[in-house]
Amino acid sequence: MADTPGKKSTQAMEFKKKLRQYFNRIEKEHEAKISQLKRSYDELKSLLEAQRLINSSLNLREVLEHSMQAVEEVVGVKWCIIFLIDKETDKLIPKVGKGYQKEGIKKRLKENVKESIYRVVRKREGLIVSSKEDLAHLKGETSPGSELAVPIIFQNQVMGAICLESERVNFFTSHHSKLLKDLASRMGIAIHNACLYEEARKLATVDPLTKLCTRQQFDKILKKELEKVKRYRMDLSLALVDANNLKYVNDHLGHNQGDYLLKEVARLLKRNVRSMDTVARYGGDEMAIVLPNTNAGQTKALVGRIRKAAEEWNRQAQDSPLSMNLSIGWTPVNGKMDLSEAVARADEKMYEDKRRQTH
Repeated sequence: MADTPGKKSTQAMEFKKKLRQYFNRIEKEHEAKISQLKRSYDELKSLLEAQRLINSSLNLREVLEHSMQAVEEVVGVKWCIIFLIDKETDKLIPKVGKGYQKEGIKKRLKENVKESIYRVVRKREGLIVSSKEDLAHLKGETSPGSELAVPIIFQNQVMGAICLESERVNFFTSHHSKLLKDLASRMGIAIHNACLYEEARKLATVDPLTKLCTRQQFDKILKKELEKVKRYRMDLSLALVDANNLKYVNDHLGHNQGDYLLKEVARLLKRNVRSMDTVARYGGDEMAIVLPNTNAGQTKALVGRIRKAAEEWNRQAQDSPLSMNLSIGWTPVNGKMDLSEAVARADEKMYEDKRRQTH
């Protein structure tokens, strides 16, 4: 039986309806794909901008602060702490934090808090905590509802971890974790480069044996202090210290004992000066002390304290073959002196002290 005109019209309407639904679905899928592509593009753009920001400095503190800013821009959270592993103690140390008072960071260093971060470091994988109950111990200045932590890894070595918190429950997703891991890998490169730069800088400014300033760093510091003396007429003194018996120790007891004695002299000097003073290894068995804002009377008193400290060291080491025998020369420095003249005067006084001790 042939279809009636009414039936054909109904079929046509049904077809148009299905066709419209089909195109609507295709349009929505297309819009969703475009939206996803735009989000991916924006995220990639943010990551590239973050990488540029993170790599813009070789100063570790600046690298970490830039990293914090990048995390905030890419992930969009206001609470964040970056931990680095201390090479000597193997402990996680909080280096920078955003959104917390000091007490908040301290609370996150208690054992029950650190355990989650240490787990991230040990397992080398991210961790998402989505329950307020699981984060109740952190309640205080902040009341986090969820937490995300990922390790910072460079060349298969874990360097630290990033920990983010949000007040919203179930805020962090696997997508957030993926973004943060990407950021962390970029941070790892920048942190490694900053650490290498810092080590190179220390080699140029810190004597590896005694941990005192190098001769080059001493010269720079003394020149700056001499400029202050000339400009502001401030007091300044310079002292030179010689470990008299170092050659004997090296020749008869070995260089290990000689190195130990030098390190002990360095420690003794550091313990007896102020934080504003500079102690340097001037060369071989000689050390120098730059004493800003220090007049002749104060310098004489300091030298007396150093001599007494050396006597006490010898008393405590009386059963040891080592002894600490110091010659000390010092001079007030005025604005008419240059670096070489100031050092020459202190050196002359030191040799006078050495001659007195041998006669």
